[in-house]
Amino acid sequence: MKKIKLFLLIVLVLGIGFIIHLKSTSGEYYKTFSPDSQYSVYASQYNWENFINRFPGGGSDASGVVYLYDEIEDKIINKAHIGMLWLTPEINWTKNTAYFTGDEHPNIIKPWKLPRPILEKKIE
Repeated sequence: MKKIKLFLLIVLVLGIGFIIHLKSTSGEYYKTFSPDSQYSVYASQYNWENFINRFPGGGSDASGVVYLYDEIEDKIINKAHIGMLWLTPEINWTKNTAYFTGDEHPNIIKPWKLPRPILEKKIE
């Protein structure tokens, strides 16, 4: 009886670990920078997308998470789900916000707020 309980516990822990792994992300795709290079936005694909068959060249149709990254402070500021990885470079930058055009979040109605304004001249 103890062996069965131990076996079931191991299977349960492995199953939960596998599900967590599938829902996590990996890789860095389509990284793009703000006009002054203080910030970047990049996408990371969900691991479960690796198990979906796609036509050749269709890998960027995968969904994932898009991250707003502070290049100066070296940290992630915000993140959101993105329906297709190839949409990442279509980020719009204003002086104090970043957003996607269309239905993706963040959008113009609910943009990401930047901790520092974007400078007009590029930081070298």
